[in-house]
Amino acid sequence: MENNDDLQNIEKAIEAINKLCSRCSVCTPECHVAAAKRAMEALRYDLQQSYNE
Repeated sequence: MENNDDLQNIEKAIEAINKLCSRCSVCTPECHVAAAKRAMEALRYDLQQSYNE
């Protein structure tokens, strides 16, 4: 059950990050919002992989 809670919390965090995004015409790697989104998406992927093992 904890695994599902972790993934749900990550999804909520990604949704919150998406609300912060200003949808700039050019997204730069230096953008703090983009960096946070990449980090959370990487964490989601890593957790999904570890749960599937």
